Amino acid sequence: MEWFSRRTAVRLQGERGPAGAPGAPGEPGNPGAGGPQGSVGPQGDAGADGEDGTTKIGGLTVFEASSPATGSAEITAGSTSVTIIGGGFGKGEQISVAGKKGGFDVLLSGSTSRTNDSTTIANDNGALELTVDLDWGVGLYTITATGDQGNRASGAFLLVEKIRG
Repeated sequence: MEWFSRRTAVRLQGERGPAGAPGAPGEPGNPGAGGPQGSVGPQGDAGADGEDGTTKIGGLTVFEASSPATGSAEITAGSTSVTIIGGGFGKGEQISVAGKKGGFDVLLSGSTSRTNDSTTIANDNGALELTVDLDWGVGLYTITATGDQGNRASGAFLLVEKIRG
């Protein structure tokens, strides 16, 4: 005869424990395929007109103040006086006149101390006249004039030793 013993298993359930730490993030997925290009949008409104640029480019002539010769001036005792005339400016335009000496611009026109406005003003015909004393050496120089309305003029002149005769 056989003897069987049966055991009864009893399972008891306890309280739930605290949550565990989160797991490591997974690997990112593959990017999806690109979508089709969208349709072209409507044309935008036209932009505003730009500011006017230089409207006039004039010329300058330089001559010795005491001589009718143009384009050159004689140096006497290391200096000379030249008159610069030019055109292409607006009526009443304030003009800064500079000469290029040794590669640098040298201001030739005067200006007011309070507002730094140029004292060289174009006449009713848009022309200027300026007489200056120079103690520059013999050489070929450039003169430029720039107006406060954007107009410009330039020219060149030659300083030579006084011819004795």
